[in-house]
Amino acid sequence: MDFRQLARYVPALWESDSTVYLEGPPGCGKSEFARQVPDIMSARLGTKVGFHKIDASVLDPAEVPGFIAPVKSASGEAIAAYLRSALMPTEEYLKEHPVGLYFIDELAATVPAVRHALDGVLLEHRFGPRYLPEGWRVWAAGNRTVDFSGAQHLEAKTQNRVCRIQVEVNVDQWVEDYAMPRRLDSVCTAFLKTNPKVLADKVPAERQPFCTLRSFTHATRFWMSLKPHERTDAAFPIIAGFIGDGPAAEFLAYYKYSAELPTIEEILADPERARVPKKLDVMYAAQLACVQAGFDGKDLDTLWRYIQRLAAELHLPAARQWARREATRRRLGTSKALAAYVAKHASDLIEIMEG
Repeated sequence: MDFRQLARYVPALWESDSTVYLEGPPGCGKSEFARQVPDIMSARLGTKVGFHKIDASVLDPAEVPGFIAPVKSASGEAIAAYLRSALMPTEEYLKEHPVGLYFIDELAATVPAVRHALDGVLLEHRFGPRYLPEGWRVWAAGNRTVDFSGAQHLEAKTQNRVCRIQVEVNVDQWVEDYAMPRRLDSVCTAFLKTNPKVLADKVPAERQPFCTLRSFTHATRFWMSLKPHERTDAAFPIIAGFIGDGPAAEFLAYYKYSAELPTIEEILADPERARVPKKLDVMYAAQLACVQAGFDGKDLDTLWRYIQRLAAELHLPAARQWARREATRRRLGTSKALAAYVAKHASDLIEIMEG
């Protein structure tokens, strides 16, 4: 199941008080999705949903219930009592957020004793004698055991406490829901969109750098930090350090074609005469750049006139992206041609957006 499909079931999982365990390859976006769950539920519940994350891989078993300290009973007798676990959100935070998500990352990368200690959190939301508020839910995530990432098989009793969901990589979702809203370099984004096979389907046994959505995002941010004259083959060792030799070589070869691309300034100045790339995969980079440039709702008509000069299969995805965002959706009527296209393909847009 990919994250877009999973997002549809978040409200039902929340309502049922299910403890969800996301299992998938490294760098596929498990933790990033968990951070989005409070936003999904905040919109649904009409209240701010809190979020608290811990990294289970660095825990000691005694940290979970809280350390034991000597105290005096009402009769003055010395007894042992659990101190409040430092892994719980603060009392002030819980008062401000009576509803929230407690997220345990890297659950499978723990020693058995830590997993045993966390079983009470997973099943009862309990830390020793103390509990999270009733409005809080517990989710967890971990890598697969086949990925050389230190992940262990979860014991049967732990498996039986969670709803284990195996998540998959969805490049389209990464492009539309992550890369474009954050305005990552459109050429980098287009490269991954048109060359999804560079993503590793499993961690290589030789333990070399490999390409995941996470490592490619890091490589993209590095590339964006370079000055234009620095974006050459000389940067290969660093790009390869993020995503591996093969994907780095393919990326640099693709980037050379970006010389065919017009700048956004050229497109806005003369959309009918601005250069149009010859190769479809590079043409896609031009489409992405136009879509991102229109996210503020301005210049939609000018940008759409250029997009119409691109391959026909790139028109509908562009219109969909603008139709999905309020800032652009409210201003589609500023372009008669775009408004007419959206009206003509309304059923296709609705089907794609809901599919």
